[in-house]
Amino acid sequence: MTGAPTSSPTGPRPEDTRPAPARTLDVGRLAQADRVARRREEGTGAGDGTVSQRNPYRPTMKRTWFLATKEYRAYFLREGAAVVVGLFVLNLMLGMVSIAAGLDSWTWWVDLQRNPFVLVLNVLALAAAVLHTVSWDQLTPSIIKVQRGTRFLADGWIIAQQVLLLVIFAAVMVAWLGGAWS
Repeated sequence: MTGAPTSSPTGPRPEDTRPAPARTLDVGRLAQADRVARRREEGTGAGDGTVSQRNPYRPTMKRTWFLATKEYRAYFLREGAAVVVGLFVLNLMLGMVSIAAGLDSWTWWVDLQRNPFVLVLNVLALAAAVLHTVSWDQLTPSIIKVQRGTRFLADGWIIAQQVLLLVIFAAVMVAWLGGAWS
């Protein structure tokens, strides 16, 4: 019979009078607590958490990891395009500062735009913007799911709607900036 010891009407049972077993000293646990306390005093550990004491698995990564798959290459191109677009934006900000500084600095910036490096930068920025636009247009159907009744709209239709809206917006902007509505 398991559970709490019960006493009989004649008195306690003999097994109830036995002393409790002595606890053994857990040296490993004491050593770990000592290391944690020492780290806490030195300020070199994260306290008594056991996560900081682990040595997690860190797989080795080659320097050419981005060449391994098509998805990695696309990711690397998108992220690298941000550098080119950033340089293009810095060039435009330099142009705005030169406008504010006066005619001489504005003339200097316009002459700078004829530099072959700046021309290559402009072409690369255009290519980066097109790459970014195309890659996000391809990702949109996985982000937006349009449901009609019980069926979902095909991915091609979602991309076609985006392209149509872009063409309409571009036509309106060209007509407006071209003076067709003035």
